[in-house]
Amino acid sequence: MLHITGRFGKGGAIAAAASVAIVLAGAGIAVASASGTAITTATRIRLEARGGTATFVNVRHLSHPAVGDEVILAQLVFSAAHPSQLAGHGFVTVILVGNNSEQDHATLVLKQGEIDAAGVQGPGNTFQLAVTGGTGRFQNARGQADVKLLPGPGNKDLITLHLLP
Repeated sequence: MLHITGRFGKGGAIAAAASVAIVLAGAGIAVASASGTAITTATRIRLEARGGTATFVNVRHLSHPAVGDEVILAQLVFSAAHPSQLAGHGFVTVILVGNNSEQDHATLVLKQGEIDAAGVQGPGNTFQLAVTGGTGRFQNARGQADVKLLPGPGNKDLITLHLLP
């Protein structure tokens, strides 16, 4: 996820973290050896999202971020086990909903298909999103994405997908 505390405040940084959950595009590397066209057993995929872009959409037209404003994130996703291996891309839409909370919708574009996740992100460095479906290899996916914001430059996030058939 992106750490946008400096530009958008503490709540914005949390919203950016949601992008990490979406960057699951790299998940394809972790499950490349699995066969079949759908998830048939519980599968865990660990990814690292970093870099990318963040676009602030000032829906309320105020001089500061406010409820209803959006942050759109696009990041590269890498295998957590092999940080130099590109796994895919993640795209996240974050809507500021107040009280240091954001509504996140993420799509991970992977080699074997896409994974969709959504949920509410509160304050803190960790949060969960519900895996709501997918396409291709992930067509029947459901489960949870655990996201942890990592310190330091590069807007790094660790994403662990817990996929169920």
